[in-house]
Amino acid sequence: MVKSDHKLQEVYQQIQGQFVEKLSNGRGVFGHPGTKGEVSEAEWIALLGEYLPHRYKVNRAFVMDHGGNVSDQIDLVIYDSHFTPRLYSQQGSQFIPAESVYAVFEVKQNLSRENITYAQDKAQSVRKLIRTSSNITHAGGTFEARKPPEIIAGILTYESDYSPAISETAMAHLKNTDPQKILNLGCVASSTSFTFEDGNFIQTDKLPIAMFFMNFLRLLQKMGSVPAINYTDYLNSLNE
Repeated sequence: MVKSDHKLQEVYQQIQGQFVEKLSNGRGVFGHPGTKGEVSEAEWIALLGEYLPHRYKVNRAFVMDHGGNVSDQIDLVIYDSHFTPRLYSQQGSQFIPAESVYAVFEVKQNLSRENITYAQDKAQSVRKLIRTSSNITHAGGTFEARKPPEIIAGILTYESDYSPAISETAMAHLKNTDPQKILNLGCVASSTSFTFEDGNFIQTDKLPIAMFFMNFLRLLQKMGSVPAINYTDYLNSLNE
């Protein structure tokens, strides 16, 4: 085995520096808030798209259930691209089935009370949708339909309006225990990341992007696969 000259921390430190620089450059070049937001979203989509396993797809999208209920538009939806189809796509607007969703994130320039509340409301708009589930037939028989896992939600920003970045006030705002509004994890790219799991809030200032990403992978692994979509429910809705 050839020993690498680069330690894991050094590799992620390089990724951290490059990504923060991209976000900073985007903020400096584009003065319009909407344009800055779009650039930030594109950078986060590119980052997650590059490093997440290929079973996951990342895009800005609306989420829809079999009854035709639609979420707010979500900045970043991480969804299954192998077993479940997109429902509709036109002029860059993606509509994906609720069953395919692993996680949703809102991208903002700053971590603030207003943006935390905004991200919590966006998460709720997805989590309140109805997800179907179906049996899976395999060579040895049938796997029974399972309860859809909880959808992961979070917020991604460049910097924080709080001092320190996750102050006691910020922590209080992030600790919303409403199941539909919980933000499981987040990242302030320039300084810190956090997870909120099983009532425990953990924040770290070390390599925030790497820590966010590894915690996200851990939660995805814990979540397992999305449920098999029940196409009969969708057919019934079309026949109504």
